[in-house]
Amino acid sequence: MPLLSEAQQAYLANPFYSALTTAQSAFGEHVGGALRYRPEILPFTAVATPETKIDPVRLRRDTDTNFIGVIPRMAAEMPDAIHAACVQMAWQPRKHFTTPASLPNECELGAEEAHEMVELTQAAFPGYFRAETYRLGRYIGIRENGKLVAMAGHRTRMPGLREISGVCTRPGHTGKGYAQHLIQRLLADGSGDLPYLHSVSTNARAIAIYKALCFVTTGEVDFLKLSRQP
Repeated sequence: MPLLSEAQQAYLANPFYSALTTAQSAFGEHVGGALRYRPEILPFTAVATPETKIDPVRLRRDTDTNFIGVIPRMAAEMPDAIHAACVQMAWQPRKHFTTPASLPNECELGAEEAHEMVELTQAAFPGYFRAETYRLGRYIGIRENGKLVAMAGHRTRMPGLREISGVCTRPGHTGKGYAQHLIQRLLADGSGDLPYLHSVSTNARAIAIYKALCFVTTGEVDFLKLSRQP
């Protein structure tokens, strides 16, 4: 198990709140007592404590509302709330980790490719990537015959920690090692931040891949989703 500092453990107990109150504050906005990413960036909201009062009607008017870590009791008690558990995993590198060479069909992803990134994530895991999510960090992908078939990138960031997310492969193109390759390309980014990630606890296939890449479980956090209600 990686040795996380007390500060890192505290950050990861409420990861989106931690990111929005530190390195990614420029991407956030207050809605009542909640702090969230602007809807064009990410559909995630955070609160400081479970007792924080939120305005579900305002929050759900223009986007899904997802919480990870600290869940407001007001949201947890709503009859249509979807609950799940997520594992957090942090990278414990091998002694002699070497970043793999770039593949010929590998590419950097940004504003010009945003629509392709959204389309790919909608095919792989709908609802968690937005038109401007790419602004949060570096995203890279792999193309086949010009079509984007796999991608991964950086999502949340806070002091000493950087999340790897958006890891997905288009159906019909799995089993080629693309996800593993892209994650390894992102691991040694020179920032000095500890890479970490989230996975739904029931996603055994993804967790096995992460373990093979030397990620180890550091904790489990609650997840809650409130779907958009215009």
